[in-house]
Amino acid sequence: MKKSNTRVLFLSLCFFMTLLCSGCGFVGLGYSQTDRITLWWLDRYLDLSSAQKELLRPQLAQTLAWHKEKELPLYVSLIETQVEPLLAKENISQKELMKVIDIMELRYTALAQKAGSAAEPALSKMDSTQIAFVKQAFEKSNKKFKSKHLDTPMAEIRKRRADDFVDLLDDWFGTLTEAQKTLIEEHYKNRSIDNMLWWEERLVRQQLVLKALQRGTSEPGPSLGDALVSLLEPVSDKGKIYLLQTHKDTTDLLSQLWQSSSPEQKKAAREKLIYWKKQISKLM
Repeated sequence: MKKSNTRVLFLSLCFFMTLLCSGCGFVGLGYSQTDRITLWWLDRYLDLSSAQKELLRPQLAQTLAWHKEKELPLYVSLIETQVEPLLAKENISQKELMKVIDIMELRYTALAQKAGSAAEPALSKMDSTQIAFVKQAFEKSNKKFKSKHLDTPMAEIRKRRADDFVDLLDDWFGTLTEAQKTLIEEHYKNRSIDNMLWWEERLVRQQLVLKALQRGTSEPGPSLGDALVSLLEPVSDKGKIYLLQTHKDTTDLLSQLWQSSSPEQKKAAREKLIYWKKQISKLM
């Protein structure tokens, strides 16, 4: 999911995102290779030694097996007990959508803690060269973030977010009506967007990751699991307040869009949900 899409949509639909890398018709191929893809990604950012890779391989494989056995059934259960009943309704309230968000946050936290605990023995106490490598990766990523979210005119940022939101919902509802697109555009024109706050939070989270990578497993300080959880969690009270408001804003918009959707659009969304439930079930 693109960075400019809201965190709310990521969390509410993350069980669908499990299969994003299974494109080109090869359903499940990306998921089944998650441990290898993760190792490649970590090596790219951390410049792993051969010994660290050997430690990580079985741990990542075990984490994938745990996710397949324990978490995927929970995703299917969430669809059946929470999301399907919602999409069966003609109107969905903002509070009902928030409930789904809260449940998905718990699942993300569980995955982050599990992955962090599995990787920590191999990734703790990284040497100075590796830490410098990570810092360089952060600096490169931060440069892109600043260009896209801080140096770009706010009007352009708002339009980009609205366009991304339309693209995402087009995939679920079919083509949105002009009235629905206008509703989204007006929402993002008036929505509170504080990218400077996210920039400040981003820098703090990166420091948490660096500390976790430098500490020994028995030393005080943030664990790698805690650091991973922090990647999508605010670290300041101001950030928590702002995040809660973005949750409310986005779920309110989704509620309005569902209310305005046609029978054909609602049918398309329900069929899309059934399709993803089947794809997730195939992975179990």
